[in-house]
Amino acid sequence: MGLTQAEAAARSGVSYGTWRRLEASGSASIEDMVRAAIALRCEDGLAALFAPQAARSIDELVAGRKGARS
Repeated sequence: MGLTQAEAAARSGVSYGTWRRLEASGSASIEDMVRAAIALRCEDGLAALFAPQAARSIDELVAGRKGARS
């Protein structure tokens, strides 16, 4: 993409210091990591990280469906 760290940080909405820490150590909040992935246009795999868990009972399944309708 040809972005500097400062440009990438600004584009993603995270601070420059956070961007540098993310690049150097991989340490950042999930929110900042998602912002970085979107800014770099590599967010396609993010949904797989947060796949819904299967219900363990009928009660959980029914509760999940009610929550989805709200």
